[in-house]
Amino acid sequence: MDHIHDAATLVDRFVDAFNANDLDGLLRLYAPNGVLVPVPGQVTPDRRAALAHLLSFGEPMTASVKRTYTAGSVALLVVEWAVGPMNGTAVDVAQWDGGAWRYLIDNPHGVG
Repeated sequence: MDHIHDAATLVDRFVDAFNANDLDGLLRLYAPNGVLVPVPGQVTPDRRAALAHLLSFGEPMTASVKRTYTAGSVALLVVEWAVGPMNGTAVDVAQWDGGAWRYLIDNPHGVG
């Protein structure tokens, strides 16, 4: 995997892996202790099952980064996304691990 030096590029890599149905590639985009919030209010450390469920829909993903705020090794990403008929505005936290940005908190439903 290429190094990800710009936090916003993390979203592009996620979309590419998602659209390639590359579950392992998606998982590599997360920090070891990263979590996913597949349903508002429900945090899961089991990213594999949650991502496999999303991939099972067989729908392509699109995403557009609307805002990126970076403070040292932490970044906040605001992202509009769509997977088939589903869509939302994600509020994600990424962490620089010394070689690449990785998802620390993947919150696709934002604060709503």
